[in-house]
Amino acid sequence: MLCPACNCPVYPWRPNVYVCRSCGTSTRNGGGEIALPDEYYASYYEDVATLSQPTQIRLEEWGRTLERYRDIGRVLEVGCGAGHFLETVKVRGFEPWGTEVSDSAFKLLQNRGFRVLKGDLLSHSLPSSHFDAVVLFEVIEHLENPSEYLAECRRLLRQGGVLLLTTPNFKSLSRRLLKDRWRVLQPEHRVVFSSRGIFRVLERVGLTVISVSSRSIDPFEVFRAFRGRPVTGGKDRQLKLDAFRSALTSRPLLRGMKKLTDGLLGFLKIGDTLVVWAEREKDGQPS
Repeated sequence: MLCPACNCPVYPWRPNVYVCRSCGTSTRNGGGEIALPDEYYASYYEDVATLSQPTQIRLEEWGRTLERYRDIGRVLEVGCGAGHFLETVKVRGFEPWGTEVSDSAFKLLQNRGFRVLKGDLLSHSLPSSHFDAVVLFEVIEHLENPSEYLAECRRLLRQGGVLLLTTPNFKSLSRRLLKDRWRVLQPEHRVVFSSRGIFRVLERVGLTVISVSSRSIDPFEVFRAFRGRPVTGGKDRQLKLDAFRSALTSRPLLRGMKKLTDGLLGFLKIGDTLVVWAEREKDGQPS
């Protein structure tokens, strides 16, 4: 068995979970492009919560960054969920496109008037060089072979276009503290990258990495785990986390502490989430 990020040997870490000896990316043993059946994702978006203020601010910042790459004027989001980011780029004058596997999300997106394709990205034959930007938020960890999807993203980007993705970080402080109690290590997550691993897989598919950073930590998860309580995901946990982060941004002192903490997590690349920017080079430049 080889690492899906860099094709190097892996070693067993936990039952059905293996870690690359070279780049530190983890992968699950088992077949299927998506670890759980379609029914698991079908009702993901039947009840869509309002975005927290910190999340909305972050999406708007990313939307502003994409304006530097405006040429064709189209942005594709793979796994676009409830359409929050599609709305963000639409407001900025882009033509938003999306793909989505969840039935409930697809119906919601259609009702909002977005141009969205139902199903898996690889099941559609979109034109080459058709987008200024391709975006994947918390998607590639669900895929058995993410390099295929990233190669397809490169094909869909125009020369000089940009890829933006987020994905859990196997080298995060949370995973180091919680080990196999870290809630990210669940069957639906097939591949959990390290910063080195995501850098290598993007290079393999011909994209040039601009930056790999990390951000955030879930204090509720760490606290519950160390008190011996079950660590769970779900909307209740997310609502508490969003409220906590909103409180941090509402007071100058706490906002400063959060900024310092985020800076340290980013510098050491031990935040829970990797944020990655990469480009498809223009002709005459190395690819």
